[in-house]
Amino acid sequence: MQCGANNAWFAKLCRAAGSGDPARSRGTALRFIAVILYCSCILVGATASSTEWQYGGFADIGYLHDFNYPSNHLFRSRGTTFHVNEVDLNMAGLYVRKPASESSRWGAELTLQAGKDSQVFGFSATAPNLAGSKWLRHLGPTDVSYLAPVGKGLTVQGGIFNSFIGYDTLYAKDNFTYTRPWGADFTPYLMLGCERSGTHSLKN
Repeated sequence: MQCGANNAWFAKLCRAAGSGDPARSRGTALRFIAVILYCSCILVGATASSTEWQYGGFADIGYLHDFNYPSNHLFRSRGTTFHVNEVDLNMAGLYVRKPASESSRWGAELTLQAGKDSQVFGFSATAPNLAGSKWLRHLGPTDVSYLAPVGKGLTVQGGIFNSFIGYDTLYAKDNFTYTRPWGADFTPYLMLGCERSGTHSLKN
């Protein structure tokens, strides 16, 4: 399987992302997302019969009560579970994923989401919105990964993935408490880009 892995193209992508030109960076980000979705679809089609694929869905319906009874049903400036005194579908999602492993080194993940929490969680009060943000907010973790046979395993991942900042995630089902800490709403729940992770030893 080939996934457009051209070194010159990748270098151009990285230069554009760090160019400081907002329009160029936004366009680059959209092309990057398109490549990730394309690769995910190829991986799904190529190994759909594999037992390593996982799929599922979830729905998060909640009711939060505010004894101050605000007329607009909003709880201050929160980015998640920000509606009170009403029953809301805060988040619903569908996902399909295949973890990278030694037996099958390519991995992929595609998550579609919708609900109240998807409306404002990724928007900054000061920074400009990314082009295509109205539909990007409906993508949860969506990425392609590869487990390279380096040391004890080096995983390279590109796309949208969970943030490394904070302990809480965007989805209430994965947290200890239903509502996220107020500070968590001012840090990113998801990140867009590339990352690598692995186990390194200091022993010679």
